[in-house]
This record gives sequence, structure tokens and C-alpha cells, in this order.
Amino acid sequence: MGKSAKNFGYTVTRDRQINFDANNQDICKIVTKAEPTLNLCISCGSCAATCSAGQFTDFSLRQVILLLRRGETKDLNKEVSKCMLCGKCQLVCPRNVSTRNLIIQISKALYENKMSLLHLENRKLITENCNPEMPGEGKFFSPKANSKILNPEQQQ
Repeated sequence: MGKSAKNFGYTVTRDRQINFDANNQDICKIVTKAEPTLNLCISCGSCAATCSAGQFTDFSLRQVILLLRRGETKDLNKEVSKCMLCGKCQLVCPRNVSTRNLIIQISKALYENKMSLLHLENRKLITENCNPEMPGEGKFFSPKANSKILNPEQQQ
């Protein structure tokens, strides 16, 4: 007989606390420096109420700004790509936040962050695969590493 889960009348759900220390605030700092009107946003929701993309998808600029400020950049690129850059949100914003430029700056910062992470990962791979005896050549391309392939007599 297999073990079955007992139902005690409640379920244990995933922890919903936000760990601000573990989140990456770099994107928010870059965007705020490029578009300082982000600091004027009071999250009133006017932008979300008039959003054309929000009528057809689950996009909300208010949610994007909240994710950005929290440092939760995991799904931010997917959310930002839903924006149609129509500018309705900018027209109704009571604080005159430049929302179109904000979306562009978020996309730009996410792209640059992704490229820098790829660059660091590539540098890590290069340094890991570097043969210290033959500087400038990787393990897989150096004659010493491939000597058994080049000289089958030495394989025994």
C-alpha cells in the first residue's frame, strides 16, 4: 500500500515574504539615474487604468514599477515587452512621470545587465579552460591536452 497524504483541513503554501537583501537593486539604480522621474511615481494606478496593453493582456505599468523597486528582475523583461509604448499612461500621470522613457530605460538596463552577465560567464569559462602551462591556449585546443588524440600510440 502506498502512503497517502493526510488532509488536516489546511495546506502549507510557499513563503510570500520578499527578501530585499537577496534581490538585485542595480537595475533600479541604473533606471533611476537615466530617468529620475521614476522617484516621482506614487503608484496611484492611473497608468494601469488607461493602458491599452492592459486591456488585452495582464500588463500593468504599476506592477512593473513595483517589481523594479523591489529588485525582482526575474520576470521584468517579459512584463516590459508587453508595453505598446502608446503613451496614454504618460498623458494621465498626475506626477508627469515619463513612462515611455521609463519602459525604454528598463529594457535597456535589463539588456545591458544580461550582456554583462554573459560576458562574466564567458570570462569564467575561458579562465577555467585555460591551460596554465601554455598561456593563451585553452585546454581543448592546446597540443599538450590533445596529445593523446594526436598521438594514438601514447594511449596505451
